[in-house]
Amino acid sequence: MTPHRHPHRATRLHNLAEAHRARYALTGQGDDADQAIGIGQQAVAAIHDGDANTALILNTLSATHLLRFRRVGHPNDLDRAIQVGEQTVVATGADLNIAVYLSNLVAGYLLRFEETGHITDLDRAIGTGERARAATPAHSPHRPTILTNLGTAYWTRFTRAGHPADLDRAIEIGGQAVTADTGDPNRVTVLSNLAVAYHHRFERTGSLADLDRAIEHHEHAVAATPDDAPDGATRLSNLGMAYQARFERLADVADLVRAIDHLGRAVAATPHGHRQFATFLSNLGIAYHARFERLGDVADLDRAVASYEQAVSATPADHPELARRLSNVGAAYHVRFQRNGNLLDVHRAVESLERAVAATPADHPFRVTILSNLAAALRTRFERLGDVADLDRAVACDEQAVAL
Repeated sequence: MTPHRHPHRATRLHNLAEAHRARYALTGQGDDADQAIGIGQQAVAAIHDGDANTALILNTLSATHLLRFRRVGHPNDLDRAIQVGEQTVVATGADLNIAVYLSNLVAGYLLRFEETGHITDLDRAIGTGERARAATPAHSPHRPTILTNLGTAYWTRFTRAGHPADLDRAIEIGGQAVTADTGDPNRVTVLSNLAVAYHHRFERTGSLADLDRAIEHHEHAVAATPDDAPDGATRLSNLGMAYQARFERLADVADLVRAIDHLGRAVAATPHGHRQFATFLSNLGIAYHARFERLGDVADLDRAVASYEQAVSATPADHPELARRLSNVGAAYHVRFQRNGNLLDVHRAVESLERAVAATPADHPFRVTILSNLAAALRTRFERLGDVADLDRAVACDEQAVAL
């Protein structure tokens, strides 16, 4: 009912786009995402000079592209989210929501860094996040989310560059986000991200207190997450990995049982086409393998092999984790052959490990482990079948590993 040149047309289109975006966030129905983006683009095209809602309209379009990227994984959505997010910040002026818009842009930079590994995006995330923090009033309901995005940027840079100061800063900022009593609906994300940072610091320092804090915060985050929440599987997987880390430190089988339970729930809650499905499967396989090594139940080894195989099948050929996942399944086949003597398992072990070697760059630090695993599998097959070619190849692999 609104004429095309009406001064409120852009705002009314935006309201409809935001309704579709909100419903997509709740239900994940792709039609709503497409509608939100299409209508949002119409709203942007309808903006007139001096429109007070320019930044709000742009921000909703950026947020929708970012949300669809998180669900579907199309790179074009991520680039578009950042492009429109940058336009939003420029258009904001003295808008009181500048901190929110800056923080949304931080999330985009972080996701693009995870996809491409370009350190410039990570540096932009931290710089933009600090601007957002400085612009946030102390009692703003958005303060926890803004602090969490900044903390995530710091611990992400720690994982790339290894500077302890970045990790300490991440935990400091994450702690401020958790203690901010503002009724933020994103508090669950705040807890989850702080837990991840504590887990990272445990891995660096070995402090059990940090690992216990990580598990405590992960437990709270999982308990507060609805069963059908989009991030629920990730939180379950993170909690499972934290329990497994504590098992590896303290050897309490109860922690490993908890790890398998949470990792299995993460896999069950994840669609097969999801970009993290292979990661969750791989983590579950590692946990089953660990329980087999501790308790000796071959059924756990079978479960580990099945999880590893599914993880490999779900991993793209150019994915950086493909080699590690092939190595895991190859090593598991080798172990199972040593238990049951089934020749098919040792052949699969050699085949998987050969693929892992082929998928690993010559200067990659993990190449030594893969070569050593392949050499061991080849020696085992030589001992069973007596083919000297296997022994020669085993020696060659050992020599390459030593040379590295």
